[in-house]
Amino acid sequence: AVVSTQSGHYGRGNDNYFCWKQTVKNPGLRWRSWGPIPGMRCTQIHEGADPHTWNDNYLCVPHSSKLRFHWSSAGGIRGRRCLQWLETADPHTWSDNFLCV
Repeated sequence: AVVSTQSGHYGRGNDNYFCWKQTVKNPGLRWRSWGPIPGMRCTQIHEGADPHTWNDNYLCVPHSSKLRFHWSSAGGIRGRRCLQWLETADPHTWSDNFLCV
């Protein structure tokens, strides 16, 4: 599992996880809350309506990964498989955010 953290974020910065089945090879996911990780392919996770520091957060995979993430803060992306990114502790429009492949 990879935890996505956001320090000082509603006092709940360490309770969000990306998990995968034990039968699936570790995809090499890494999270960073202060910019992209050098040497990795990173997708910015950004919610413009949130007044907190969600403008420098990235979910990253190795360049060799088959995963190609796409982020939307305005609903799922047509033609892609999407996972809703929901933070129930945050009242700032997180109900329409999706991470897609």
